[in-house]
Amino acid sequence: MTELASSTSLLEVYYVGEVGTGLGPTLEFYTLLSHAFQETSRGMWQESGTCTVNGRTYVIAPNGFYPRAVSQTDSAELSKLCDDFTYLGRVVGKALIDNRILDLTFSEPFYRWLLGTHEKMGLAAIRDIDEVLHSSLKQVEIFALKKEAVLKQEDLTPERKESLIKQITDENGATLDDLCLDFVLPGTDIELTAGGHNVL
Repeated sequence: MTELASSTSLLEVYYVGEVGTGLGPTLEFYTLLSHAFQETSRGMWQESGTCTVNGRTYVIAPNGFYPRAVSQTDSAELSKLCDDFTYLGRVVGKALIDNRILDLTFSEPFYRWLLGTHEKMGLAAIRDIDEVLHSSLKQVEIFALKKEAVLKQEDLTPERKESLIKQITDENGATLDDLCLDFVLPGTDIELTAGGHNVL
């Protein structure tokens, strides 16, 4: 595929030992390739769940596929994923050139990232990637907005502001300390800063 990706000639696939050639086997090739990219063993995508079909386990992504977070310290895994995404890019490019449809739906945030418009994405876009992460960040945002409201009250002393900030709770009555926040990406072991597991 590496050599064929830059070619403008139409890709036509046939299988050794089979009679059929032309559009049918070519479309089957693209479908099989699309499914291969969805296998959990590749570790490419953020998972909402998995399903097993014919002994192969696939990622379920109801809102479309988005690359999973990877630690920058694991260079072997990072290198493998870069190779996989480079290959995927070639497959997508060839499918576009040949006017073929891939059975691979990307999430809207991933499309935005690919198009370079991801700077405009807000907290709502995270819902399409990871609903649990979105919920956690939404809860932190509520605390931040309440804290900002307290800090804007000019008639309060710094001591009173600090006291009110410590009393801020969410809709369940939990304080910010109750959330046990650290600097680790929720749902992973990826530290957002050095020693993130120990930073509260």
